[in-house]
Amino acid sequence: MKEALLQEKVLSYYRNKRKNIFSEVPFMSRVIDLVIIEDEEVTSYELKIKKWKYAIEQMKEHRIASTYCYLCMPKKFVSDRLSKKIIEELEFYGFGFALWDENTSEIDNLLLPRKSEFLCNSGVTRLKQNVRNIKCNQ
Repeated sequence: MKEALLQEKVLSYYRNKRKNIFSEVPFMSRVIDLVIIEDEEVTSYELKIKKWKYAIEQMKEHRIASTYCYLCMPKKFVSDRLSKKIIEELEFYGFGFALWDENTSEIDNLLLPRKSEFLCNSGVTRLKQNVRNIKCNQ
């Protein structure tokens, strides 16, 4: 499975649940894979097939604008041993961990994120403005 396919499936999953979700949202020097906006809260998702450590570096930047940050990976590529290692790392930063189950077409949240302690009003405003720009161009 490629990241683009994972993104398509997770995006569709949340759209079917009537979530206000956007893909490929520019933020700072990066692009956030998925962003869900609910009321005043912003949840960002980094989708990875293998390079989960790189996702943590990305989420460290996202946390100034995202209330909650998740790493999402395909379940079939994550062994129990790897899952424990990833959870340990993510827990340290307060990030969440979700697995996409191809068999059930569902998200399995293994680790819920903590609310970001690094939120910055200007970061949140900029991210929401980037989402508005995406909405205008659709």
